[in-house]
Amino acid sequence: MDSILKVENLYGGYKNNEVIKNVSFELNEKDFLGIIGPNASGKSTLLRLITKVLSPTKGKIFWQGKDLKKISLKEFSQNVAFVAQETKIYFSFSVWEIVFMGRIPYLKRLQSETKKDFSIVENALFLTETLDLRNKPFEALSSGERQRVLIARALAQEPKLLILDEPTAHLDIGHQIHIMDLIKKLNQTKNVTVLIVLHDLNLASQYCERLILLDKGRIVKQGDISEVLTYKDLETVYRTPVLVKENPLTGRPFIILFSESQKE
Repeated sequence: MDSILKVENLYGGYKNNEVIKNVSFELNEKDFLGIIGPNASGKSTLLRLITKVLSPTKGKIFWQGKDLKKISLKEFSQNVAFVAQETKIYFSFSVWEIVFMGRIPYLKRLQSETKKDFSIVENALFLTETLDLRNKPFEALSSGERQRVLIARALAQEPKLLILDEPTAHLDIGHQIHIMDLIKKLNQTKNVTVLIVLHDLNLASQYCERLILLDKGRIVKQGDISEVLTYKDLETVYRTPVLVKENPLTGRPFIILFSESQKE
């Protein structure tokens, strides 16, 4: 299967601080690939490089075989949607207006919205179960509702690839499961390829099919979840003792954290 996203020997960061170092991986259609690693390991920086927010200092990124540098932001936005960990909205927009922003990459200058645009936005709201919120102010929503609306905006872009940076951050357990179930459903029923950064290792184990383990800007290991989520690698990277068991319901790895004092 041909890759839709290919990262080759990538380096990059901020001014004199090179955060990402020699990162290489491929993403195929319909993949559900997770990126994990401790704080300051470079997870968010890697996403910013892939989404053209930052420019690499070395290495290349290819989108469907084409050098990312040669792809316009408009063309890129018609194929790839990014949901940031935190999105600040400085003006009072309704949910409908927020989601309609996902159609901007398809509109020409001074072009009016079409019936197709309205239909796509309404479908994105329906898929994320936010249609009943369409007239509400975005700032009046709960954290879970906001995340669903931002995912709806991303879906309005009709992306082949959906990139998310810790979409479950600051959410309670119920909202975490709801958001991850939604993303998995889009992956399985709408064939949306997913690249996601996750802080929670058990969520990563439950929902992802492949994982990349980052530490200090480098890939420590990548592969199937059972290959990456080993106690030796996790203890080395996170610098804390862990116990990796098999989840009796799913058969996937389940990570248990404990302190040094509990070893005794």
